[in-house]
Formats: sequence, C-alpha cells, structure tokens
Amino acid sequence: MYIVGTIQIYLMAAISFERFFIIYKPLSIKSISTNVILVVVAGCTFMGVLWALFPYFGWSYYSLEGALTSCSVEWFERSFNVISYNVTMFFVVYIIPLIIIFLPTSN
Repeated sequence: MYIVGTIQIYLMAAISFERFFIIYKPLSIKSISTNVILVVVAGCTFMGVLWALFPYFGWSYYSLEGALTSCSVEWFERSFNVISYNVTMFFVVYIIPLIIIFLPTSN
C-alpha cells in the first residue's frame, strides 16, 4: 500500500495545482488536453513507483509491521541508511506535495 499512498499524494498535488489555474486564472489556460493529463498522471505514477522501489535497491528496506500481516518501510532502525531515506521521503513525498496543495489555495 506504500506505493499507492505515494502515487496518491502526487496526484492530489497535481489536481490541486490544476484546480488553482482553472479557478483563479481561468483565462490563462484555455483547456487541458488529454495528452497533458496522461503525462501528468504518468509522471505522478513514475515518482510514486520510484520512491517505492528505492528500498529494493538498498536505500532503507521493507520490514514486517507489528501485526506481521504486511510490510512497510523500516521506521525503527537508527542507521544512517534508514534515517536518510525516511527524512528524504518525508520531505519529497509529504512536505513538498503538501506545500503544492495548500500554497495556491492560501491566497
């Protein structure tokens, strides 16, 4: 489910950015073509898959969660490898999309 969450937050940021232009600047963008939508969705999917694949290539790793029913990114180990991934992921997958979502609507 980690991959779905990363793709989802990027898609929400893209939708928020698109809504900003449609609502606040309706004359600056006439229409959004299907090709642009497909490129944005593909870009969001690529970013989500990229961040979910980094643990497979050695930057952090997946481990079983407490109930031993599913795997998630390792949160408890205190090695530089795990901490650097978690901090970077927190900013790139959470904070930056959150800024993209809330900054245009705060005006």
